[in-house]
Amino acid sequence: ARGGGEARQKSSARRSRREALASRGVSEGATQGGSTAAQRSLIQKLDPGRGGNDVLAAKINQGEDILLND
Repeated sequence: ARGGGEARQKSSARRSRREALASRGVSEGATQGGSTAAQRSLIQKLDPGRGGNDVLAAKINQGEDILLND
């Protein structure tokens, strides 16, 4: 039963990473610099202080955390 939980966690982590990359419009092979540049561009457009969407901005920032901690 324990192995099933680990498999689900790994699957979830892969999916989260894939989603974080996709939200930036970059592929799995993207460099960290390319991903960060894409994140900065998106967050400028979505920044709630500039009239953007706070939920989307939070998701973009969460994705950055996922990619940096991977």
